[in-house]
Amino acid sequence: MKDGILNILKPANMTSHQVVAHVRRKLKIKKVGHTGTLDPNAMGILPICIGRATRVSEYVMDLNKKYRAEITFGISSDTGDLYGDIEVLANDFTLNSTTLNTSINKFKGKITQIPPMASAIKVAGKKLYEYHRQGKDVEIPKREVNIYDISLVNGFPIGSKTCYIDVHCSKGTYIRTLCQDIGKDLKLGALMSYLIRTEVGPFNLDNSIFLDDLTEENYTDFLYPADFVLYKLTKVILTDKEVFQIKNGVSVLHPINNDDDIYRVYDKEDNFVAICTNNKGKLKPQKVFI
Repeated sequence: MKDGILNILKPANMTSHQVVAHVRRKLKIKKVGHTGTLDPNAMGILPICIGRATRVSEYVMDLNKKYRAEITFGISSDTGDLYGDIEVLANDFTLNSTTLNTSINKFKGKITQIPPMASAIKVAGKKLYEYHRQGKDVEIPKREVNIYDISLVNGFPIGSKTCYIDVHCSKGTYIRTLCQDIGKDLKLGALMSYLIRTEVGPFNLDNSIFLDDLTEENYTDFLYPADFVLYKLTKVILTDKEVFQIKNGVSVLHPINNDDDIYRVYDKEDNFVAICTNNKGKLKPQKVFI
């Protein structure tokens, strides 16, 4: 088995856990994990970690994301998409790009969201969608997210009740909630009627692979190394002696930038060795990969 990350293009109507189970079964590999859920009804980029690369999954989760979504105005649902109980709020209205852009631009930058009830966030040890299925109300904590960019999609005509948006955002952003909030701002109501995740950090549609194209024989051709997702961490090259110490769990004194809390460490041949933390000027091994 070779370690690494697969950039899977998840199909709609499949959960992230089902994708993991499919990869596990197809490649006959037990140690497989996803890097944050994508709505079952959405399609798009879902990095899958294999072997020791599962140890960098939290770094993939922290990466920024990009989405393309369709918003349908005048209706809403208890799930924020087309798969909940639909309520018609408005029929007689007209959309135009000026009005839409004015509203959409209000959501650039740091915003506060209330995640949808039909989500996997835990409250009091229980996932929100479990409360939703039981018909129970629960207070959902607000969260701050960052919308780095949001815009109407050029070339997609605005329909009588729909528009498409491109969103570049931080982790933890709920696009369903964003669509609903835009609808509320326009006093029309809205829901997300289509979603595709187009990027997760360095992973995008161009370098993705369909599940059906993946085989036990060819999967290594599509693997990205574990450190592919650690590009934001400062890189440090160690001597052979220092590498030996790191491999054995010993902290090493090495010239580092003390402003950084965490580093990716390599040997002289540029082989990825470990993720290390800054412990009072020493490199302390956190996760070792060789």
